[in-house]
Amino acid sequence: MPFPGLLAIQHRNALPLTNLTLNFDPSQGGTVWQTVTSGNNPAWSVAGADGIAAEALSSIVPASPSDIGLMYPANSSQSPIYKTTAPALTLPCLLFDGINDGYQLKIRNGLVPLGPSAFCGASAKTFLVAFQIHAASQNNGTINPPLNHPIWQVHIVCGISVRRSSTGPDVYQIQFFNTANGATFEVIEFPILLNTNYVACLTHDGVNLKGSINGGPQSSIASGATNSFGGTFTAGINGGGNRFSNYSLGQALVFNAALSGSDLTAANTYMVNKWT
Repeated sequence: MPFPGLLAIQHRNALPLTNLTLNFDPSQGGTVWQTVTSGNNPAWSVAGADGIAAEALSSIVPASPSDIGLMYPANSSQSPIYKTTAPALTLPCLLFDGINDGYQLKIRNGLVPLGPSAFCGASAKTFLVAFQIHAASQNNGTINPPLNHPIWQVHIVCGISVRRSSTGPDVYQIQFFNTANGATFEVIEFPILLNTNYVACLTHDGVNLKGSINGGPQSSIASGATNSFGGTFTAGINGGGNRFSNYSLGQALVFNAALSGSDLTAANTYMVNKWT
């Protein structure tokens, strides 16, 4: 069951369900799990508890028995901590240590990472992620954003990262990025603060990449279909497995469309009112 007050919030600000393919929400009961046993169906077991490492976060969409999950990529020591008492965000969330914690998307039995094409397209996607970044030291500029601090990424080709610039006053930058040719990245940046609630929204229609924070105006840059649209979704770790983030993760949504108009407004309103 949802935590107290969550049903009222959802009733006032309905989440658009059309084209919604993934919905990870640690504030929802029955989605956070302490144990992963690869090969079991499902791989996850033992409900999450405050202060305990969460080896899996199952998606609300698609529903059981077709459900899938975010799980540690290599070993259980890479699992974030479930925070229900005094969470960084407004609701229970997951704390990644920035050292080795990370999740990657896997099928129900935990054996195989899932490619992104089952959930969105190289030319049709929207990601919304609620998070707080607690520390950031990497600065690969806009040249190689997957090597900054990953928030939500598709392998090393598209997603959301944070970097720390070498000069201020806007020291920390959130990055929305995509590569259409595999050699260079199209990047949008906004200044952000540490330990502050944000909802990041990325949309991409194969022509333009757009980004916004907390439901504000979108910035846009020309960007074609994502090159080499493979690998899998990751949270807290990049697709190469060599960058990590010290951050708290709330909800992550994936849509198989570049949301616009009332659908985009509704999705942002739902997330911002819930998490900020």
